[in-house]
Amino acid sequence: MKRQVLAFIIPLTARFEGFSAKSYICPAGFKTIGYGRNLEANPLTKEEEALLINGEVSKELALSWLEKELSKDYELLVSHFSFFKELDYKKQAALVDMVYNLGFRGFLSFKKAISALEQKDYQKAAMELKNSKWFRQVKNRAYEIINLILE
Repeated sequence: MKRQVLAFIIPLTARFEGFSAKSYICPAGFKTIGYGRNLEANPLTKEEEALLINGEVSKELALSWLEKELSKDYELLVSHFSFFKELDYKKQAALVDMVYNLGFRGFLSFKKAISALEQKDYQKAAMELKNSKWFRQVKNRAYEIINLILE
């Protein structure tokens, strides 16, 4: 299932994040590069820095970084939530994207939505997500993620 989730979510997350070859300050105030890689939470290793050309990352390299991070996010969800493996691949993909976007700690702050997901009450989970600062900040992304949860 992990392979199916990643194949589904990688292009979606890449579209949500957009691409920047050079580092920039994102709307949340973090130094970011590629497809939304937060360089403060996830700094480049020396090996990764050596792959940059004049301080820029290629789309291919940024996509490989994105895949690696989404894979880690998937594993975090598997290890922390027993119900996660019971979800279909679209719901799993939605949560993986949320963890990538918010960070795992940020995702954990959605206690009521997580509880509703665990109880398979997807309407309530959607309502809880809509009543959040995240929803107001990322609007279109949030609508798409919520629709995946409701499918």
